[in-house]
Amino acid sequence: MKLKILGVLCMALFALPANAASKSSIRLAEDAVKDMAKDPDSTKFKEIKLSKKCDDSQYVTGFVNAKNSYGAYNGYKIFVVKIINNRAKVLQAYGLSLGTEYETEQAAKCE
Repeated sequence: MKLKILGVLCMALFALPANAASKSSIRLAEDAVKDMAKDPDSTKFKEIKLSKKCDDSQYVTGFVNAKNSYGAYNGYKIFVVKIINNRAKVLQAYGLSLGTEYETEQAAKCE
């Protein structure tokens, strides 16, 4: 019985909507990644995660898929975006590594 109650409580906690700041950070990251695509309207995101605050910045990670120059989808690729002072910097997207080695290490530490 206690296990069932604990399970229901856990599901309720994970089902809570993200706060406005989290949604804003995710939106900034998605927009930054979309801006890099050949066809921004075709971008699809999945498994998006927002890290905890780390050194005055947050990291948004997930997978993105978008159409290439031929109009075909490339397949889902990892993306990593650093959010600091309401600005987004894409560190990795579409198979390209755009951040410094230090930034990439920080992103891994902050997950």
